[in-house]
Parts: sequence; structure tokens; C-alpha cells
Amino acid sequence: MAQINLLNTFCEHHLSPVYEKIKNETWGKDSINLASLLSMQELIKFNDWFNLTSEMSILDACCGVGESTMYFARKTNCKAYGVDISIHAINSANDSTKKSCLNVEFLEGDLKNSLPFSSSYFDAVVCIEAIVYFNYNERLSILKEWNRILKLNAKLIYTDPCIISGIITNNEIMQRASFGEYFFTPLKLQEDLFKSSGFELIKSEDITTNNAEILSNKWWDAREKNKPDLQKLEGIETFNHIQSFIDMCRQLYNKNNNRRKLSQFAYYLVKREELL
Repeated sequence: MAQINLLNTFCEHHLSPVYEKIKNETWGKDSINLASLLSMQELIKFNDWFNLTSEMSILDACCGVGESTMYFARKTNCKAYGVDISIHAINSANDSTKKSCLNVEFLEGDLKNSLPFSSSYFDAVVCIEAIVYFNYNERLSILKEWNRILKLNAKLIYTDPCIISGIITNNEIMQRASFGEYFFTPLKLQEDLFKSSGFELIKSEDITTNNAEILSNKWWDAREKNKPDLQKLEGIETFNHIQSFIDMCRQLYNKNNNRRKLSQFAYYLVKREELL
């Protein structure tokens, strides 16, 4: 799958000095991010919403190389699990964990399938920017599975960077989805999913301005400044592909470009009912 190839690129090079330099220029020195359109400030806010303790547990669904998983474990001393379909990402995450004393475990897994956890096991589930890979029926199934593994009144936070908020062309969609199959959804559709999966929506926030809009510009600029080193590291074709992808993000999330065409939302939900 194409999106796994992109993830493999970041897994392979995420410890390189040039990637560290780009991270500092895009997300900031204290950030854990390498490829997300989500700021460190949002993760800090999510951590406040979760209010986890050392006796609690969290699942990071589609964890990638595990930066956010380790962040929550480090901040709260909770037990943190990360699940991702990419074995390259999981191997990279496990390598990083060996250098820490965190209570973290990473597993290869596909969200389309049942997760290897008992019912009512977790106090929290987080999914950063990855819901876009799943269609409506898959999302409903995933939400029901998250309902199963969460305790009653436990919390779920996920972000969706592909909410349609303007008129968008087929070429723009193809460019935004150029690393795999993405699903673009209208805002109203989210509410139907929550009601059908036993969750109560506590808060939804349009986080585009301080996240996808700003970070896509910073990310493109930082990579362009380091173009020679990145072309050596990634190859010219991959570098150009990633730059084209980020450039399209800059256009779609820019509210001053006629009208913003895509928006990025964060959803904070609580499990209110057990599903049969």
C-alpha cells in the first residue's frame, strides 16, 4: 500500500540529523512529531483531556513509530500500547522503546480486524490523523471495537484532517491522497458514527488554523531549505512526491485561498453505553 511506503520512508530515516533539523524547524525543538500535521500544543491539550494516571492504560491506534504513544506514557506513567499495520513502524517504535524506561508495548495490527485486548480494558484510546484511511462502514466497525475495549465512561480522542469544507476538484483530492487510499467526509457524517457506536460527543474542535494550515507551510519550507540533503537521503523522486503532497496541503488548508477546502477536526468522546 502506498501510504505504508511513505511511512517506511519516515521510519527508515527518522533518526537522521536532517530529519531532526526539519522537525525542529517545523514543529519545534521540544516536539515529538516528524510527519504529522498536528502541533505539540494539541497533544498537550489531549493529554489534559485524558487526565490519565499511572494506574490507567491508553491505546494509540495507528501509532506509526510511536512518538505519541511514548509521549502519553512519559507524561502520565500510564501503561501505553501502540498498534500499527506497518511492521517497519512497529520495529522502529520498539527500537526506540529499548532506550527508555517507559511502560510501553507496540504490536502489529490492522484496525479493520478485532484487536488483541479484552473487553473494557482501556481507559483511553487516541488515533492521530489515521481515520482517513477507512470508509464509513470500516469507521463504524472500528468505533464499535474501540467501544468494546474501552471501559464505561472511558475517553476517545481522534483527529480527522480530511473534512470537506469547500468545493474541491478531483485533481486536488488525488494529490492530497497521493500516498494511498484516503476517505474525505462531510462534517455531519461524524455525528451519525458517534450515535451508532455508543459514544457521546463531548467536544469537537476545528483545529485547522493552528495545525494543518501553519504546519504544512513550515514543513514545506523546512524541507525545501534542506533539499540537497533530503534528495540524497530519500531520492529525488520521493523528495519531489512528498513536496508536492505537502504543497497541496498548503493550498487546501489555507483559508485565504478563496475559501478553505479541507478542514482538520479533533473529536473528544466518552463511551456511554455497552454495545451488544
